[in-house]
Amino acid sequence: MTRTLTPAGVHRVVVACEDSSAAPELFSVAREMASRLGADLTPVRVRAVAASGPRRTATLPAPAEAGVSLVEGIPAIEIVRFAESRKAELLILGAVPKGVGTLKGLKALADAVVRRAEMPCLVLPAGQTRFGRMVVALDGSERGMWALRTAWSLRSLATNNVLAIFIEPGGNGAEGIIGPGGTAGQRIQAGVFETVGPGVSIQVVHRQGDIVEQVLEEISHAPGDLLVVGVRRGGPAAVAESTGNGRRLLAAASCAVLTVPL
Repeated sequence: MTRTLTPAGVHRVVVACEDSSAAPELFSVAREMASRLGADLTPVRVRAVAASGPRRTATLPAPAEAGVSLVEGIPAIEIVRFAESRKAELLILGAVPKGVGTLKGLKALADAVVRRAEMPCLVLPAGQTRFGRMVVALDGSERGMWALRTAWSLRSLATNNVLAIFIEPGGNGAEGIIGPGGTAGQRIQAGVFETVGPGVSIQVVHRQGDIVEQVLEEISHAPGDLLVVGVRRGGPAAVAESTGNGRRLLAAASCAVLTVPL
């Protein structure tokens, strides 16, 4: 079952890394984030072995990685399994592009984890240690509002405001199309009010066009954003379009991305 965050926030965080050279920086950033959330942090490093090989969990003996767990196996599977065993409410990953996939900039390990994980995943590119705005991509559906609720529970990670961006396809007055609960724009505004409560305002940006293009245009204006997207689980490894726009945005965004399982 997909785990959504409650207003009480996060208590258990796992940070996972496959590349040992990138681990110190990623673990350091994760510690600061866990501290800001008031959560316990468990770091883990994964070592890839053949699918037929043994799977073990151990604590690394090296002093430089004291307290860091080591898992061996297929990285994406073992990372998710480890996070689930710790009942993690947030999983932090480093974004390391690998090889040449069918989608430019595909973050191979992060994508594989996100397709399996039942908890939100925070994917951090190398060098980004702080977040300015938290930009939440919404699609107008009730299920899609989970992304905003998760972002709101993690808003202490951002130094600036939370912004919701609502993209409707086409440019022929889609805002005026009436459905259950009024227009899509009205449903978004109502969902925002329900999430943040009275006396708090969140800017809602409404655009029309291709969802990925419009969201990338918005976050290009402010380096250091944290993009929050809803992602449907499953789908083939290198075809982000198979499960919707969330994985496309994860692959294309240059900033940190928080994925919320839908």
